[in-house]
This record gives sequence, structure tokens and C-alpha cells, in this order.
Amino acid sequence: MNNKNTSSVDKEIKTSKLFYQNMFIFITFISIFSKMTR
Repeated sequence: MNNKNTSSVDKEIKTSKLFYQNMFIFITFISIFSKMTR
């Protein structure tokens, strides 16, 4: 029971990290793109 709980929390942390990493890359790409178009 305890192991399952920690593993599920670990999964959530991994997905949230991945989500924020993607958001950061996306924002960086948009800022670079807008600078290039100008």
C-alpha cells in the first residue's frame, strides 16, 4: 500500500516536470520566433 502510494506520487511529479519542461521550451521557441520575425 505504501509503495503504491509513493510510486503514484512519483509518476505525478514526473509528469508535472515534463509538462513544465515542455511549457518552458514552447515559450522560449515563441520568443525566439517573434524576435526573428521582427
